[in-house]
Amino acid sequence: MQKIPSDKVNGFIVVCNIYEKINVPCCSACPICPSVPRYGTGGTRGTDEPVGDVDAVAGLYAQEDRLVRMITTASWISLLISVIGILGLVYFETQFRRKEIAVRRVHGASVGEILLMLNRYYLKITAVCFAVAVPVAWFIIRRWVSSFPYQSPVPVWIFLVALVLVSLITTVTVTLQSRRAALRNPVDSISSE
Repeated sequence: MQKIPSDKVNGFIVVCNIYEKINVPCCSACPICPSVPRYGTGGTRGTDEPVGDVDAVAGLYAQEDRLVRMITTASWISLLISVIGILGLVYFETQFRRKEIAVRRVHGASVGEILLMLNRYYLKITAVCFAVAVPVAWFIIRRWVSSFPYQSPVPVWIFLVALVLVSLITTVTVTLQSRRAALRNPVDSISSE
């Protein structure tokens, strides 16, 4: 079995001398084409010594690499902001509804039923937000993908995984924050007003 020469660039393995699969805008006039690494003399696979600049290939995808890092950073920041927002909203809502929670507890509702009631309310809000966000995200992704010569369809499972993760984060946040209000002695909540 013949070994195909390769080199590592920014964590990616660049396999050389497979020219049918390379995607370069205009090979005859492009300044990067002469610097695509070729192995051996005349681009043959005789030796493992590179001839050409490997960093030039990495430069082709530097913009996409920066875009991935920016999107990842923005995603983590937006996730943090949303969790902080959910915490504040749940805290406000449980303080506002603590008398209702106490009355429900007095009438025999369990802590699990109260948490289910509060989680159901926030999961409805999450579903509405998701219904608004999915078409916008799909449009943005399709527009970005259309700028590439080789396009792949936008898979539905990405949106389903996002819905499951957001619902899980919302449920955990609401449960942890509202559990204190549900466990509080109902007499204290009713007598304080």
